[in-house]
Amino acid sequence: MIHTDVPPAIRFTLRDYRLYFNWALLETLENPRYLQFLFESERKLLAVSGSYENKRHSFSVPERIYRIANEECYLSRMPLTEAFRVRMEWEEKNSYRVTGDYAAHLGVVLFDLTRAKIVGKDEV
Repeated sequence: MIHTDVPPAIRFTLRDYRLYFNWALLETLENPRYLQFLFESERKLLAVSGSYENKRHSFSVPERIYRIANEECYLSRMPLTEAFRVRMEWEEKNSYRVTGDYAAHLGVVLFDLTRAKIVGKDEV
């Protein structure tokens, strides 16, 4: 169930190797402890799912995000962000933001990475 009127969004900050996500993404996925990222390279779609179990190829959502109000939500993973930079032919100096849509029948948030926009470093 979606608890917010703000759409789920992610931002790739390539220079810092970080993938930021807004609270709406976590709330849409019902506040998971782990996130999985599935990339469909032909259509350049990213599906993000949440889980309470540590499944294969999952990334842990840092505990501090749920404990500290207004804490930035991000994962710092060089291989993950570098893989997206290469596949999307993005420039390393930029940050890219894209909003997603919840696909309830799949239990994932879908992001069309071809719609990503270059943004300032502080925009999530």
